[in-house]
Amino acid sequence: MMESFVIDLLRTSLVVGAAACALAAAARPWYRRFFAGGRNRLWLLLAILLLAGPFLRPPQAYRIALPAAVSAPAEEAYRGQAAAPQSAGETGGETAESVPQTAAAPALQAAAPEEGESSARLPSVTPETAALWIWGVGAAAFVLWQAGGEFLFRRRVRRWARPVEEEAVLALYRSVLPEVPHPPLLRCAAVETPVLAGALRPRLLLPGRTYEAEALGYLFRHELLHRKSRDIWRKLLYLTANAVHWFNPAVWLLRREAERDLERLCDERVVAAAGTAERRAYGAVLLDAAGSIRGPAASTYISNDARALRDRLESILRPGRRSGRVWTALAGLAVCGAVVLTGCFGGAEVPADTAESIGTDREIQHILILGTAQNTPQLSCDAVLLVTCDYDRPALDVLSIPRDTYFAQAEGTAKTPGRGAFSSDTPLETAAELVSQLTGTRVDATVIVDAEALAGLVDVVGGVTCAVPRDMDYDDPAQGLSIHLTEGTRHLDGEQFVGLLRYRLGNDLSESYPQGDLDRIRTQQQAIGALAEAVCGCSLEQITALTALAAESVTTDLSAQQLLYLSKGLLSGGLSAEDVTCSTLPGANGSIWSEEYQCQLSYWIPAGTEKISGMPDLSDPQSAAETDRQAMEAAGAVPHDP
Repeated sequence: MMESFVIDLLRTSLVVGAAACALAAAARPWYRRFFAGGRNRLWLLLAILLLAGPFLRPPQAYRIALPAAVSAPAEEAYRGQAAAPQSAGETGGETAESVPQTAAAPALQAAAPEEGESSARLPSVTPETAALWIWGVGAAAFVLWQAGGEFLFRRRVRRWARPVEEEAVLALYRSVLPEVPHPPLLRCAAVETPVLAGALRPRLLLPGRTYEAEALGYLFRHELLHRKSRDIWRKLLYLTANAVHWFNPAVWLLRREAERDLERLCDERVVAAAGTAERRAYGAVLLDAAGSIRGPAASTYISNDARALRDRLESILRPGRRSGRVWTALAGLAVCGAVVLTGCFGGAEVPADTAESIGTDREIQHILILGTAQNTPQLSCDAVLLVTCDYDRPALDVLSIPRDTYFAQAEGTAKTPGRGAFSSDTPLETAAELVSQLTGTRVDATVIVDAEALAGLVDVVGGVTCAVPRDMDYDDPAQGLSIHLTEGTRHLDGEQFVGLLRYRLGNDLSESYPQGDLDRIRTQQQAIGALAEAVCGCSLEQITALTALAAESVTTDLSAQQLLYLSKGLLSGGLSAEDVTCSTLPGANGSIWSEEYQCQLSYWIPAGTEKISGMPDLSDPQSAAETDRQAMEAAGAVPHDP
């Protein structure tokens, strides 16, 4: 989002700025043939485009800033890195003196951090973020500068302005353009020329000097025509465009020339039906009334700028010009077309057959990640994660759902999504529907990662340093699984990292997690934070290689383009490990008697679930692991996950 806004802002500023420079350069040829009305309409159009241009896009324009494809040698280098992990990861030896700071502590079921775990870390700042901050500070400074000038001018007016009391002047004032609302007429010694000030509550200020009746008539008519045309509001529009594009000198030029053309247009309206003598008289009044004043933005006045006065006098004394409507329309269409067309080519080309499937990053907010065992005949999940992407902060909120979470079905109860609740050919939509039912959150995409794929991804980033909370020893010859880790801070390669995530039961029941899946979830959340820190430190080329590997080795309804788009959208926005927050689905342990296994089966009962008959609370912390083992022994089955 930030990158897109900055680029679109620059694109619009350059295109409209170029048009403004061209229009300013054509001022003298224009005024020799045409009236000022056409130029004023063009300035108004340019100001609107400056404000709306960053948001103007054709419906099918996709600007996805995809990097160049990774070359074959580079890809082989990354694959070589995956095949040869660091020696510390191979031996499981301790390579770090302290545990690095990882994700924020889980909101629920979080283990307290050990002393010395946190470490100071400077937040990462991307070029897009820096550019956005610089733009925001500059725009704020511009607004404060203009607001300060408005405040000082109003303070001088309040101090020096007094209502006009001369009846002759008031009568003349009321007789000029009676159909136009007349603002209060004041005399102010702080101004040198007549000034119409204020957009919401305008005031017409006269200097302390006196004018002849004919001159006053011209001056009143001039300022009241400004009021009739709402020129102050136009000047505020130009000021807003200038504030947004304060960095572009061409926009400053646009504002200056547009304000001068407002005065020319008003002059032409004053002398629209006048003869040569009256035009000369009006020109003499302008020369006499001009003052060295720099009024606020919300005001009109007669400046004594030499070039501006010369151009105004030439316009007044040159009648018989044309309106120039055709040229105005052609120029306006050309500028609008240039702004829209540059929006079409703001990014990399996307194939037509994948354009609709890519969408935008904001359409993919909630991603379900299922971690499964390798070569398992059923979709038995060791990890169920609902990841919520916040692209504005940016941040990731990871909700862990215990594998044995209870949910009610029309035909009875089941665990979600473990213990064969889903067969290997179950559509992804089924898992998404069950998680949506549990959390009340729409699932936008689903990713299934098996142990082999996750190990490969970890090896690509060079391994992960994280804490092993206890000695882990588990062997399952049926699936070739062997987990042997010692307690402490370890630099783990891909295979060891997967073992850490999957471990729940030990070879001996006393070596198992006391609270079964809940303790495993705590370990998984800590490991996710460590993995996030490793990934956030990757270069763009590494992110590209990771995305390519993920597209080949994971099962998902996301395309490779979407995976790269999402990862780049988050990381380019400044995502760091501290922005990854983990929590657990609120609930409590419970068990239900199984007629099939003739024993109690442990479940995680989500908060708010109605009391179920025959479901006692588990007060013994060993009960969860014990009931699981009883169920597997009663079924005569060898467990396919620890």
